[in-house]
Amino acid sequence: MKHAILLFLNLFCILCLNAQLKSDFLNIAVDLYNNNQRDSALLIANQGIEYYKVQKFQDSLIQIRRTRATIYSSIKTPQEALEEMKEVLEMGVAYYEDGSLPLAKLYRDIGRIYNQANQLDKAVEMYNVAIKLIDPKNDTVAFKGSVLTNLAWIYLIKREYKIGFPIAEEAYDLLTAFYDSTSVKLTNIYQTMGSYYQYTGQYKASIPYLEKFLLVQQLNNPPNHPNIGIAHNDIATPYQNLGNYKKAMHHRRQCEKVLYEDYLKTGQGRYLSIAISNLGYLYLVMGERAMSLEYLEKSLKLSELDYGKDNIRMILTLSQMGTAYNIMGQTEKAKYCVEKAIKIQNDKAPEDQGGIAFLNVQVSSILFAEGDYANAYQKALEAHKYYKKVGEYYSKMNVASMEHIANACRELKKWDYAIAMAKEAVNINDSIVGPIHGNTLSSNLVLSDIFLSKNDYQSAEKTIMYQLGEMSSGDNSDFNFENLIVTKECIDAITRLLKILDLKSDDNLNVKDELISLMSDFEKYYAKFITQYRSQTSIQENGQSLKVAYSTAIKILKKYPRTEVLDQTILKYTERYKSILLKVMTNSTLITNNEKDDPICLRYNYFVDSLDFINAQILESKSENTQLFIDLTNLQESYNSFKDSVYNINKSFFYEQLGFNDINNEEIKSVINDDEVMIEYMLIDSSIIQIIMDHTGELEIYEVASDSLSWIINQVNADIDSQLRKIELKKLYHLLIPKTEMIKDKNLLIIPDGELFKINYETLIDENDQYLLMSANIRYAYSAMLLGNQNKISNKAKSQIISLTPGFTDEMKQYYQSTDLIPSEDSLYLSLLKQPFMIKMLSGLSTFRKTEAYQGINATESVFEDAIGNCKILHLGTHGEIDNDSPLFSRLILAKDSIDDGYLHAYEIYGNKINADLAVLSACNTGQGKSNSGEGVISLSYAFTYAGCPSVVMSLWSIDEKSTSEILSRFYEYLAEGKRKSQALRAAKIDYLNSAKAFTVDPYYWGGLIFMGNDNPIPLKSKSSLNLIFLMVGAVIIGLIFMKLKTKNQ
Repeated sequence: MKHAILLFLNLFCILCLNAQLKSDFLNIAVDLYNNNQRDSALLIANQGIEYYKVQKFQDSLIQIRRTRATIYSSIKTPQEALEEMKEVLEMGVAYYEDGSLPLAKLYRDIGRIYNQANQLDKAVEMYNVAIKLIDPKNDTVAFKGSVLTNLAWIYLIKREYKIGFPIAEEAYDLLTAFYDSTSVKLTNIYQTMGSYYQYTGQYKASIPYLEKFLLVQQLNNPPNHPNIGIAHNDIATPYQNLGNYKKAMHHRRQCEKVLYEDYLKTGQGRYLSIAISNLGYLYLVMGERAMSLEYLEKSLKLSELDYGKDNIRMILTLSQMGTAYNIMGQTEKAKYCVEKAIKIQNDKAPEDQGGIAFLNVQVSSILFAEGDYANAYQKALEAHKYYKKVGEYYSKMNVASMEHIANACRELKKWDYAIAMAKEAVNINDSIVGPIHGNTLSSNLVLSDIFLSKNDYQSAEKTIMYQLGEMSSGDNSDFNFENLIVTKECIDAITRLLKILDLKSDDNLNVKDELISLMSDFEKYYAKFITQYRSQTSIQENGQSLKVAYSTAIKILKKYPRTEVLDQTILKYTERYKSILLKVMTNSTLITNNEKDDPICLRYNYFVDSLDFINAQILESKSENTQLFIDLTNLQESYNSFKDSVYNINKSFFYEQLGFNDINNEEIKSVINDDEVMIEYMLIDSSIIQIIMDHTGELEIYEVASDSLSWIINQVNADIDSQLRKIELKKLYHLLIPKTEMIKDKNLLIIPDGELFKINYETLIDENDQYLLMSANIRYAYSAMLLGNQNKISNKAKSQIISLTPGFTDEMKQYYQSTDLIPSEDSLYLSLLKQPFMIKMLSGLSTFRKTEAYQGINATESVFEDAIGNCKILHLGTHGEIDNDSPLFSRLILAKDSIDDGYLHAYEIYGNKINADLAVLSACNTGQGKSNSGEGVISLSYAFTYAGCPSVVMSLWSIDEKSTSEILSRFYEYLAEGKRKSQALRAAKIDYLNSAKAFTVDPYYWGGLIFMGNDNPIPLKSKSSLNLIFLMVGAVIIGLIFMKLKTKNQ
């Protein structure tokens, strides 16, 4: 009986709990939603709806459907949430009395969803109905304050600040009087007040409100709730606008981290797309434009997941991409992005005047870049009038519109208006972000450019120096470069100061000492500046700014009488801007080789290798792998923190490895052989600077006009008659080879610049009507200092040569056709030309000891990855494809297998460490690519140099397979004789010419291959020499045995 009673009581409790659960569906669903468990919340809500229908609990049914609509708003499209909420509102109107709080809440909630769906006028209408429904005397939960907050937010979005801000202040007073300062009920009003101050340019005033917004979210939500991510996002913006990039980056990263967790749970990318877009924009303002574009493009793709193509949320991201492309000089891409943004704006929100004004600023910038100054002025003026009208006079966008007006008026020679606009932009920036911000300096640079256009260099100099003084120490009478904030605007300021010195020198003022002092300070500043970059591509991009600075300095120095010190300074400046990234990477290789156990060195190489690896994965990824972007952000910021710590604890390592290395004349001399001279070029405007130096350090400098250079190079590379080509090659010889005794009977070390990388100097026709090949050994380098680093690199590989030669034979293609290794979209792989002469060449390579030859289907990427750490010479005989628009996607074509697609991209090479002494790239155009002012040509051969290979044989055009294989076969034979690499290649070419048929002596057949880098010999040992040794040893042994037997017999 006792057990029966206990069983009855247990059953009764279970039934009661089940009844409680069913009656409490609403509270459980709300709690789950508030704890970011949205799928579970939706499941409970759906069960609750069915239960309340059966029980006919109408109030509970309305409230739980209201909850479901709220859940929809976060995991489904706004339209789906809106449809649900409309049905709920109909039920509420029929059930609740007018003036009741539940009905007012329904109107407030549908207003929120209208806002989310970007139907702002309907949202305002719903909020106003909600306010009218509730009697303030009976408002015991400060409901009016809540609705007023939402209403104020709409006016904020509509940029109607004069209407919205008083509403926000009223809401703030109502809510703070009713709730404790950390109450979750104050979340929205903190955000709204902070945003009003921020949008009107009062960044410092916005921070306290946004800090409270973040604190309340952290106190009232689980750690990974998306609201915490949104709060981090909001507070990052004023810090970013105030130039505190460290704090801005901290909050942007926290935002990305939290919202990525939300993305993993919900699969919805709406919040994460905003986080990644804002990170991209932060990188943009920090000068990391290429990296910025990666993030902005990723943001667009995430936005499409939730809202479809061409949705209104893409406008801001597209405009930011347009800004990045415009700064990078890619006007057509910038134009495409902005025009697409305008189309979306006109289609989706033509009534949004704020959005139109914002895009007008972007359009003005592009029109200015295209030289259409009148229309650029008009568009910027329209935007300026709008911002002034709506109360955004002190906003960042209004300042941008005023700067565009000033720039356009400068070109239109409306001096007074241009100066007035620029000065006002300076004043606004000074008031909203302060004098030490890059934006304030940027406005001052606009003003100084106007003075320079009027040839008033004194006012221009005064403007810049005053601002730099404010930024460095607050004392505008003087400044210290090392105290300046690290910003691209400071580099721009220095280039303006150099331009001013150039104008001064034209007026016969002696500025030489001032120039050298300025350049010395600039180099100290740049040493710090370059280490702030997170992306190696950013270092490449900055080459143009560096070249402008150094070319201007050289132009000034050329105006003074020559002295030994002056010539050495010109050489130093010419070397300084070249191949900065490659110098950094070869420094890394040397330090890795020499200090393998040093903890700083190990940590540094961990970061470099990891960054290259993740970037390669992002480029390789066929799917949208968002985790890679999160990993990239975290690693980049950790890397920058590491560099900051290195600067504090080991400055010598910092400057040696991470900084802007000094130029050492002794080291430059050391790379020049006794029998050669170095000719280093620098292209400045329409002049060619030629710097000649021999191994003793003797220097001569010449300057020749280069008006016809581009035309001649294009003619030489065009498909023209061979006799006409010879005429142009003779012109090039006289243009590029100085008439000096220094080069008589000397070999040449050529360091090109710009489009000179397109020329093989061996093909030039000298005064004796012979190719220069016949009278001089010619080798190349990106820069003398880089060559000095490359000369120190060596490896202890076991193999002599590892070769990969797919050959693309019929048998190989038939094999692939019988498998599924070639997808339908890659059918062009089967059309690749066969390379029988490349395969034939392998028989010559097989005569050398410790040679591994992989051909046909065995010449795969996996073999390449194994080979790069285990050979002295890496030989790749294959096809190459060049992507001039995106050099990272240039590729060598290898064999396919079940793991790799057979395309060895430049970005994959960047991500590896190549320990070979020499890479022989026997494929078309491996030395061609996108020209970069500082780095040279970003080609496939550049990728091998970046990855640590100290010397490369590469091709400048589409080479002939038969003649190339003949030349390279002889090249290896001469290497085996102990010749230097460049000498071996030259000797092989001369042999070819001596035996070539008449029509194949044209440079097309032999001049495509050139050698660049470390020229030390690589003695190859042949198998025949080993056999000879065995025979000799055998003969000696037999002789000894014979002698011993003879002695024994005697």
